[in-house]
Amino acid sequence: MLRYLILRPIAVLMGFGALILFGLYALGLLPISLLPALETPRVLLRAHYPNTAARSMEQQVGAPLREALLSLSNLEELESKTANHLSTCALQFRHGTRMDLALQEINERLDRLAVLFPRDMARPQVIPVNT
Repeated sequence: MLRYLILRPIAVLMGFGALILFGLYALGLLPISLLPALETPRVLLRAHYPNTAARSMEQQVGAPLREALLSLSNLEELESKTANHLSTCALQFRHGTRMDLALQEINERLDRLAVLFPRDMARPQVIPVNT
């Protein structure tokens, strides 16, 4: 067998070439994802207080809300925006965070903050976001 391969080097090269071409073809058929599909655990809080200016909304609602949420466990990023009648906080948690526990912790913080908010303001909405 070895003697056959030594005497026919062109056949050996053609065989290896065919194997390489087959490998490249098979590689093209493989499904490859450059970026894995990961869900980022996020929560959005919306506080609505009608007939309130942005500055007053920030002082009465936005700042206390932000201060209470900054110490949440596994919190990676907090983005807060305040406008007339509306204050929003977007929370992003680390990957692997159990969202049921995070939502429970957020609701507990909101319950503690209820005494600081104006009496006629509705409770802030907690909206889980899947991205």
